[in-house]
Amino acid sequence: MGLSASKDEVEVAAAHPACVFDSVSKFNGSNLDGAVIRTTGLLLDCPSHDHVANILSPSEQDGKLAVFLPTGASSNACPGDRVECTVVRLRNHSYFARLDVSCRGTFGLELDRHGAPEDFMISFSRYLNSCGVRAQQDQQASWVLDSNVFQKYFKGRKVHWSGVVRKVMNKEGNCVLLDADILQSSGAAFDEPVRLDFDGPMSVHARNLEPGCHIRFDAVIASQGGQCLSWHTFNVTRLCPEAEQDPVTEAPGEAGTRADEEGETESRSLSSLGSLSISELKSIVRNHGGNADMFLEKRELVVAARAAMVENMSGTRREAATSASHESTDRTDASVPYSSKRKRPNSSSLGSSSSAVDDDGDQCVICQDSVKTHAFVPCGHRCVCEPCGRKVVGLRSMKVCPLCRQGVTCTMRIFT
Repeated sequence: MGLSASKDEVEVAAAHPACVFDSVSKFNGSNLDGAVIRTTGLLLDCPSHDHVANILSPSEQDGKLAVFLPTGASSNACPGDRVECTVVRLRNHSYFARLDVSCRGTFGLELDRHGAPEDFMISFSRYLNSCGVRAQQDQQASWVLDSNVFQKYFKGRKVHWSGVVRKVMNKEGNCVLLDADILQSSGAAFDEPVRLDFDGPMSVHARNLEPGCHIRFDAVIASQGGQCLSWHTFNVTRLCPEAEQDPVTEAPGEAGTRADEEGETESRSLSSLGSLSISELKSIVRNHGGNADMFLEKRELVVAARAAMVENMSGTRREAATSASHESTDRTDASVPYSSKRKRPNSSSLGSSSSAVDDDGDQCVICQDSVKTHAFVPCGHRCVCEPCGRKVVGLRSMKVCPLCRQGVTCTMRIFT
């Protein structure tokens, strides 16, 4: 039967084991045909007949199990799932005789809820839930390689999203690169970096885009970012016509008209949102600055509309309280809020970086566990612990500060 083993053959071997091991390290150290181990662990890869799926043992000393799926067997287990399994050694290879999911990971829950990702049916929130920084941590994905979930389910998929241009990174030759923010339903930006690539003929349509432009586009998912501080990259295939306009501005009379429209929308009872039509819900989301096209189901639109209305009404009450107490405060541009753990400031100067970012919590922005003790040179952002700083500087490419995206050469310990 060559190197592969059938499901029936593996089950027979598991029922009549030559030896049963109680630790992964001992099992890996044995070449005994018919050896069996029953264990639990974190699944790191998609089970496959052709490629090994690694299972991380709860004990770091035990290491990993590298296991094939036998021919004729199938499994719905996903990277990030906690699993219980029986593994059999046959002809110097390990095979699953049993593989059960004891606790679903983030991606497994997404897969159960929405099914496998399909072209133009993937919201950016779902993409981040499956391939973003937290998902990669949940799946114990590699720092420098695309995760297994990304490679199997998302790479090459087509999407339709909207966002705001943050920075024009390159306009040379037949390629335009943009640093952009993808927008949530509330109008706020997601907090993981995105790069849009306009290659060949598409570069002509992107040359007029400037920071602040609102864009809607079709793209192909190209590469994963987040863990090793690189961008999630998408190859743009179509730029919607309205995206080629100048940066969005309001005429003097439009602000008042928009406020009146939002006031009428907010007069609707929050409890009655479920009875509205899809077009009415989309209108509410758009009137509050959100992107209604990113939601695929009515229940998602209801949640988005409710969140947008509550946020708007809360803001109105805060403004009224400020006016009544005659307190004057300096207002800064808050149109693109970010999470406190992954801010990306525009300034890259040494003098301004520490006050803008360094005081925003004591956790390392990469592992979000250890205390940040080191700053990058030359930008000066103190944002990482010593081990994470070494990993960034040790990368063969993309040696950039996670906050300002400027190239770095080394790290320096900052004593406070």
